[in-house]
Amino acid sequence: MTATGHKPIRFAICGTGRMAHVMAQELNGMAADNVLLAAVVSRAKDRGAAFAGEHSIARVHVGIEALAADGEIDAVYLATPPAGHARELELLIGAGKAVLCEKPFTLNGRQARDIAERARRSRVLVVEAMWTRFLPAVRKAHDMLSGGAIGAPQFLVAGGAFMPPYDPTHYLQNRELGGGVLLDAGVYLISMASLTLGKVRHVMASAAIGEHAVDDHDAMLIEYHSGARALLYVSLRARRMPDAEWTGPQGTLWLPGPIFRPTRIVLRAAGRAECILEEPCEGSGYRYQLREFVAALRAGRTESETLPLAETLAVMDTMDAVRAAIGMHYDCDTRAPRAAP
Repeated sequence: MTATGHKPIRFAICGTGRMAHVMAQELNGMAADNVLLAAVVSRAKDRGAAFAGEHSIARVHVGIEALAADGEIDAVYLATPPAGHARELELLIGAGKAVLCEKPFTLNGRQARDIAERARRSRVLVVEAMWTRFLPAVRKAHDMLSGGAIGAPQFLVAGGAFMPPYDPTHYLQNRELGGGVLLDAGVYLISMASLTLGKVRHVMASAAIGEHAVDDHDAMLIEYHSGARALLYVSLRARRMPDAEWTGPQGTLWLPGPIFRPTRIVLRAAGRAECILEEPCEGSGYRYQLREFVAALRAGRTESETLPLAETLAVMDTMDAVRAAIGMHYDCDTRAPRAAP
């Protein structure tokens, strides 16, 4: 036991890409929380060894199976391409490892539902790493909207566009790895809409499937049971900082970009002067989700209070509906699921 009375939580990172490096830095900065980054998993031993050397990690595993068999690991941050998430989550849950899984959680709602059922039956903590939902500005905006700052929201207009260089090894532009701008970036917008507008009633969408066989130019119109509508867009064919604005009978609430890491809220209520609230974000912003994940694990909870599995499933179902409308499919969409244990 440590001086604070908590047994250290021993983490492993699965993957060695950009997000893995960011989260390794965050985990190594959580010594005061009694968190230890103890292992890294890579498909290639040399990449794993290089990553371990850079981040002072003691153990290197080659392959998810080796990690699952490591009895000295309590929790895993999963930073692999989304096409592998379902299988990797299944193995880790079966081994009793708590998992913080990078978004998108899986490739489709069927896979996500299977994983959620396995996690609940096994009583293993599994959380989607949708870091934006844990940030101070997003929590505050949600509280303001729920509290009637602009009346009942009627419209959400949100979106953004970016043009990365082509990289066939990155999942964003590789269909076999689970690519497409919807799952990579549109998930932020759909998650934000779900948080603030509730249950979806109907989805319409239009998109273009680009030269790399993934969607790269999407527009969505989503109707909610509350009567509100969300107009969402995301594109790899233009450039615009992603932001979000809610409109209601008493004014508007705007989160200036970047929507995935906002630090300011602008409230324009009818009959009142514009109000700007600053909500600073600590460091990179990723530690908020890590702290809640660690707290949930120590408390014996099997889901996040901020982002329960039911909410992750709702977002995955909405993205399934968008993909059905635009004709963006993955091989697993028609594959029969295996029964959960």
